[in-house]
Amino acid sequence: MSLCKKYKVFILLLFSLLSIFLLSCVTQHNNDKLPQYEIDNVIFLGNVWGIGQKQSNVISQDGGYSNTISNGSLWWFGDTFLGKNIGVDKFDVIGNVSCALGFLPKNEFESDFPPKLQYLCNEQGTATQAIEYLSGESPDKIRLWPLSSIALNNKYYVYYSYIEKTGNGSWDFKTLGSGLAVSDIAFAQYKRIVKDNNFLYPVSPVALIEADGWLYCYSIGKNGKGLTLSRVKPSEIEEKNAYEYYAYGDDFTKDRDRQVQILDDVYGQVSIAYIECLNSYIMASSSNFFVPREIQFFISKSPIGPWKKINAKLKVPEYTQVGKIELVYCAYFHSEFFKENGKVLNITYSVMLKDRWFNVNNEMVEFNFGELIDCDKKIK
Repeated sequence: MSLCKKYKVFILLLFSLLSIFLLSCVTQHNNDKLPQYEIDNVIFLGNVWGIGQKQSNVISQDGGYSNTISNGSLWWFGDTFLGKNIGVDKFDVIGNVSCALGFLPKNEFESDFPPKLQYLCNEQGTATQAIEYLSGESPDKIRLWPLSSIALNNKYYVYYSYIEKTGNGSWDFKTLGSGLAVSDIAFAQYKRIVKDNNFLYPVSPVALIEADGWLYCYSIGKNGKGLTLSRVKPSEIEEKNAYEYYAYGDDFTKDRDRQVQILDDVYGQVSIAYIECLNSYIMASSSNFFVPREIQFFISKSPIGPWKKINAKLKVPEYTQVGKIELVYCAYFHSEFFKENGKVLNITYSVMLKDRWFNVNNEMVEFNFGELIDCDKKIK
C-alpha cells in the first residue's frame, strides 16, 4: 500500500473514530439532560409585613431564612429597622438591629397570608438583637447577618456573617468572616461560640442539608459568586477542625485549599429544599445582576450533586410595594407551607428598589412544579 493510500486510510479511520466519539458525546449529553418542569399557577402573594411586625415595631427588614422545629418554624432576618408608621410613607424611627428572629407556631402554617410571626422582643415589646454582640463590639460598626440555621443535638444553631460597616450606602460594607451561634432554647437570643479567643468558623453556609449522617454546608464563593460544599458530622458542628471540604473527584478533604466550587452560576445566596414528589433536592438562586428579577432553580438527587439547572424560572414583577425593583435577593424556600408533597411551593425574597433602601419588606410567591415533561417539549 502506498504512503498516500495509507494516509487516506488513516484519515478515514480517524474520522470514523471521531464521529463515533462525537455521537457518543451527543448521546451522553442528551441522556444527561434532566426532564424539564413546568412552573405553573404562580401567585405573588405580596408583602409579608403584618400584625406581628406591627406589634413588634418592625418597619422593614430583609433576609427571612426559615427552618422548621418541633412546634413551628424560626425566621431569621437581617438588617431590621424599628419604629412606627405615622403617616403615608412617614415613620418615627427608633433604631435598628442587624439580626431579628421571628417564630411561627405550627398551628399557623395553614393560616391566611401574611404569616402571623411572633418576634423576639425586649421588655418594651420591640424586636431585639437575636445574635449577641461580644464585649467591645459596636452595633453601629459591626453587623451580624444570619445565614442559615438548624436544630441539632437538642440545641439550636445559626451561622452568621460578621460584617464591618464602612459607610451609610447600601453597598458600604465588607465581610470579615463568619461564625456560629447556639441556644438551648429555640426562641431566644443566641450565644456566639468562641474557641481559643476566636469566633470565626471556616464555613459560611447559606444553606444546610442533614442527610446520610452528615450536615452538608453550602457557601457562596469568593466575590459573591459560585457555590462550595463542606460537611461535618452533626455531633461535631461546633468543632472547627471537624469540617471537610469538597474537592475534585467527588472527594472530601480536610485541606481547605483543595476545595472547589460545585456550581459557578449562582450569586449571593441559595436555598435548598427536599421535594418529596420529585424525590430530589431543589435549589433556588437569585441575586444575579445580569437577570436581576429572576429566580432560577437547580435539581439533584444527592446533596453532593451533580446539580443541574432546570430550564424553568420565576420572573418577579418589575414594580412592587413603593417602587421599581433593581434586584431580587435572599430567595428562600419555606417548606412549612409546601402542599401536595412539595408540588406546591412557597418562596420569600427580598427586593432592592431604585432610589430607596428603607420601608421595604420580604415578599412571598406560591407556585407549582408541574408534572415531568419531555426535554424536547417547550415549557408552557
